Amino acid sequence: MVNFTRRAAALTGGAALASMFATTSGLAQGNGLRVRRDVGTLPYNDDNLLALRAAIPRMKADSGALGIGRQIAIHADMGWGHHHSWRFLAWHRMQMVYFERVVARVSGHDAFAMPYWNWGDDHVPPMFFVKNSPFYHRERTATAQSKISDYIGLSVKVGNRDADFLGRPADSFDYFFGAPNQGDPLDNYMGSAEQYGHNLVHLFVGGDMVNLSTSPADPLFWFHHSNVDRIWAQWSSIWGDGNYAPAWKREVLRGYVTEDGQDAPPIRAGDVVDMAKLGYSYDRLGTLSLPAQREIWPGVAAPNRRRDTQKHFAMERISPSIGRIFIPPEVLVSLLGARGPNLDVAGFLQVAGNGYVVLLSSLSTDQNWVFKDDAVFEVPMGGMSMGVLGHRIQLEGMIPRNERALSEGIYLQAEAKPLGNGGGMVGLESFMIDYDAEFPFVG
Repeated sequence: MVNFTRRAAALTGGAALASMFATTSGLAQGNGLRVRRDVGTLPYNDDNLLALRAAIPRMKADSGALGIGRQIAIHADMGWGHHHSWRFLAWHRMQMVYFERVVARVSGHDAFAMPYWNWGDDHVPPMFFVKNSPFYHRERTATAQSKISDYIGLSVKVGNRDADFLGRPADSFDYFFGAPNQGDPLDNYMGSAEQYGHNLVHLFVGGDMVNLSTSPADPLFWFHHSNVDRIWAQWSSIWGDGNYAPAWKREVLRGYVTEDGQDAPPIRAGDVVDMAKLGYSYDRLGTLSLPAQREIWPGVAAPNRRRDTQKHFAMERISPSIGRIFIPPEVLVSLLGARGPNLDVAGFLQVAGNGYVVLLSSLSTDQNWVFKDDAVFEVPMGGMSMGVLGHRIQLEGMIPRNERALSEGIYLQAEAKPLGNGGGMVGLESFMIDYDAEFPFVG
């Protein structure tokens, strides 16, 4: 487990969760839950799309508390600590819950449930490019033909767990949620839920979506963030309810507006974990489970165990944008157990540039074979990315489980490139790997 200093926050006011959401007037299912569905599967006359077609023009024309301008201003206020922070998922969940309720009020569709855009489709659904539709937004740079996988520049398998833009729900809490933001720009407080699919898709769409101060102006923002929330629900289905850090549960979320146009009371992150208590669910989650993530490890079990807490590997520089680390075979073959240990392999990158992808590869020693591919993305949204930035990355999945790697060792290589079609300068400042006390070796 990677340890971070966490500061507890005290809830300073507000009503109990049950009373906050007891006024829901219309419900989509007999079990009392609104069901959020994949927009790519919905017919044109779906009730939820009809509600949005009615609500979006009205909210754009409304300069008051229920207008889209208010939602944009809420999201643009960095004082809520909702980006580059472990508050990211919980804060956005509540903005989506309140937005859903506002749309229900403005449209008159009491049972409205916000659809989601499944990134696994690899493109923006065609309905978002129909001119004169409330879902159209002319500032986007993505087109109906654009593919997320092409934008990444990796040979990912769409729909497979190797497609990292799908959100990495198998990551452990520390990596998926991130850490409390302590203000050091060289420390990356983003979790993989924010850093991977979320950030990448924002930049892929382009236009207002690349800026924190304007992104909710694009109607696609809400479908996108509904899917971000669904990825969290996938994570919960894999890890269960016992893996949330106590200090994270005490984080206080603020800044929202209710469907009555009033300031919403503050609420703790731990009180928004249960979607059912918030009145909604999803039509389907991913098929992953934690056991499915554990690959067969061909190492030899050993009767004597000891823990090595000091393994540290530094980068060999190949070029200004490429560095690699050699992991010797004696490290790999000493892993315990036929199925392998619960690895906690932490990688640390420092990269200079705005809007980049760092391609990660585990290579054979002759560098002619790629065992695994991965990537780290940085999206320049609202000035959050400036100069050299640090990234903490989880590398368990990069350690190959095969005999060649065990006999020869491997190279882990990082290559920084401008993301998409950008031509900005990108440099790999440093790359290192640490195995902490969760990484057991043969004694």
